Amino acid sequence: MKKISFTSKVDCYRILKKRVEQYFTEKKLPKTGNWQMSIKTAIILAWLAVSYLLLVFFSTSLIMATVSALAVAQGFVLAGFNIMHDANHGSYSKNKKINYLMGLTLDLIGGSRMLWKQKHNILHHTYTNIDELDDDIHSNGLLRLSPRQEWRPWHRFQHLYAFALYSLLTLSWITFSDFNKFFTGRIGEYQLRKPSVTETTLFFLTKFFYFG
Repeated sequence: MKKISFTSKVDCYRILKKRVEQYFTEKKLPKTGNWQMSIKTAIILAWLAVSYLLLVFFSTSLIMATVSALAVAQGFVLAGFNIMHDANHGSYSKNKKINYLMGLTLDLIGGSRMLWKQKHNILHHTYTNIDELDDDIHSNGLLRLSPRQEWRPWHRFQHLYAFALYSLLTLSWITFSDFNKFFTGRIGEYQLRKPSVTETTLFFLTKFFYFG
């Protein structure tokens, strides 16, 4: 694949950045999380803990187990979008250590902060929707999310099955994708940086905890 480069001097980016800075200045808002973020985090983590305990220790019927499992799944979604995402972008808190700890909620629910930061912060935000570089649009041919991807006959029906398939995305990440990226050291054409001993240990410990 031909190397992609961007023109740095683009008026759109400069203007948008200026407007965003102006918005925060005029509204006197912090660029990182505030006390509302802390309350939201406490509620989400409590939701996740309670629903998990209900599922594992107190579900005495299929209905209760199903409801508890759905609650756990919702807790995963809430933690991912409201805590992990902001923390791993460095916008959860002014304190880098807090961002690091809150970012580890992804590892707590089976993912990998180390891989996600490279996959999302570097690739997705730099090469948004560019085939072979943005891993978010890669689906091994099950979905066609770019005009550059090969068309298959079943893609004419993807509007019918895409949502059901998307619901399995997290499971795919945790059981296959993360391990594939870790051991190959690549995401498509992108060479991942070598993980440290601490990152490697954390990767396997949290995976063991999740599957255990």
